[in-house]
Parts: sequence; C-alpha cells; structure tokens
Amino acid sequence: MTLAALVDASGYSTAIQQKYQGLFITESKLNIQGSELPPGQYGFGFNAGDKFVVMDVGNEDVLSVPSKTDKAQQRAVPLKLVEERGAYRLYAGKKWVEIKPE
Repeated sequence: MTLAALVDASGYSTAIQQKYQGLFITESKLNIQGSELPPGQYGFGFNAGDKFVVMDVGNEDVLSVPSKTDKAQQRAVPLKLVEERGAYRLYAGKKWVEIKPE
C-alpha cells in the first residue's frame, strides 16, 4: 500500500513551499523513474527545475529524478495517480513522474 497526499505549507518560507508539496507513506519498495525508494515515509515536491525530489523525515534529499510535463492535459489538478500499463503516473498539476511498485 502506498499513500500520497498534499500538505499545507502556507505558513512556511517560499523555499520550503516549493520543495515540500506532499508526502508519501509506502509499505513496499517503489521504483520512481528508474530510482529505488525503500519503504518508509517521505516528503516530495516538483521543483521549478523540472525535478521531482523526495526527502526523508529529516529533510535530507533521498531521491531526485527528472519530471515530465503533460502539455496535452487540459485541466491541471492538484494531485492524482493514474494507472498506465502496470505503473502509475503521479501528477501534480501538469508535471508527473512514473512510479512502479516492486
């Protein structure tokens, strides 16, 4: 089981708001754009440099992979997961990364 949710970082500095947009809690290992993420709890964010960054609870970067942009998507939504051929796309707005459970 994996849980992804957005967090309210409105009271934090702009730097924190840009880096920490959501959280992951996962019971199994995940493959995110070819990089492995072990089970645990993490923060994540899509930054302006087209990177998807995952941080541990101590705010240390654990994973950083390129994100993609879906320009064909007409209505951007805050957060959604879409299954596609045994993998999932995690969308935040029009940006997304591919996640495969292992």
